[in-house]
Amino acid sequence: RDELCHFVAGRATYRSDVGEVIEISRGSVVMFPAGWTGECTVHETMRNVYMLA
Repeated sequence: RDELCHFVAGRATYRSDVGEVIEISRGSVVMFPAGWTGECTVHETMRNVYMLA
């Protein structure tokens, strides 16, 4: 399932297994498609609201 995330606090960097880099900070909205794989490096404690679709 796809995941829609709204980040309300913190900072992080997401790196997909295919090399895409996504910088996250307060106010970021990101759609992670079903099957997305990668890693997350947290720079500041994060808080987010998410929805699975």
